Amino acid sequence: ILTGVLLNGLDAPTGQGARQQPTPALVRIKHDALLPNRFRADVKECFVIVGGFGDLGSERAYLRAETLTCVRIDGGVIEVPLDAYAVGEDGKVGIRGRLVSKQGALLAKALQAGFLTAFSKVFTQVPATPFSNAATGGQVQFQSMFTPQAAEAGFAGGVGGAMDKLADYYMKMAENTFPVLEVDAGRGIELIINKGTSLKLK
Repeated sequence: ILTGVLLNGLDAPTGQGARQQPTPALVRIKHDALLPNRFRADVKECFVIVGGFGDLGSERAYLRAETLTCVRIDGGVIEVPLDAYAVGEDGKVGIRGRLVSKQGALLAKALQAGFLTAFSKVFTQVPATPFSNAATGGQVQFQSMFTPQAAEAGFAGGVGGAMDKLADYYMKMAENTFPVLEVDAGRGIELIINKGTSLKLK
């Protein structure tokens, strides 16, 4: 068991591809390694690179150790792969984080843009064509293309089209945005080693 603290925080993504691309973090070991049968190993001040992802259901960031790095007293460098998982302050696997999601704001903007699109269609109706008496005495229909009503309808149609594109843009952003779990630096962490490794500490 390696006990240390996180030197940097992380925003652990909860997306589908987060497991294939874990977010890295650095752990500083603060105590001797606790081995079976009350044995200990002096690995204080060694660094461990961890990587992990966030789980939306449990609201925890699951971290796995990747590399352990130490510098011996004689200047020799130790760098070995490490297979371990992280345990938080509450003794459970993973570290509890704060859930942060921006999807709600994007969906609200998309809803607002969609509402403006539908509202603009109310003004796109051109009023009825006026009539005028022709020289022959009959009624001939005519329609002016540059009436104020037509200008208002054209402006409203342009606004509606722009709002429609804006709503599509916000929807695509919401699809590509996923919640993250914020984990602050300085949090206590314990790394439980799954498979032993050899360290030449002396």
